[in-house]
Amino acid sequence: MGVDIVRISRFKKLNRRVLERIFTSRERDMFLEGRLESIAVNFAAKEAFIKAFGKLLSWKDIEVLREENGKPCMVLSGRTKALVEEKGLKHIHLSLSHDGDYALAFLILEGVGKNETGNC
Repeated sequence: MGVDIVRISRFKKLNRRVLERIFTSRERDMFLEGRLESIAVNFAAKEAFIKAFGKLLSWKDIEVLREENGKPCMVLSGRTKALVEEKGLKHIHLSLSHDGDYALAFLILEGVGKNETGNC
């Protein structure tokens, strides 16, 4: 289980280089449609994952997207995906929220198998 809360206003001054280092192109495309809250809550989700998993390998190995109905989902890739599979973690339960100047992510990693990673 991992949780993270961030102040949204701190993301106002992020430049393009920092965004490209932390977020995938699909996440950045999603940000173009949305608001600053989306950037902050995606960052909080990545931090929540790192806290739950206990290790950071690459920010871009942890991708936070939205399903058509707006439900958040997480897609893992690279070394992070391999390590998650090694641990037998199968499901990622993710909840995102924001209010005022704060964005929050809550995440549960559930281990029941060894072959699936991500939930979207």
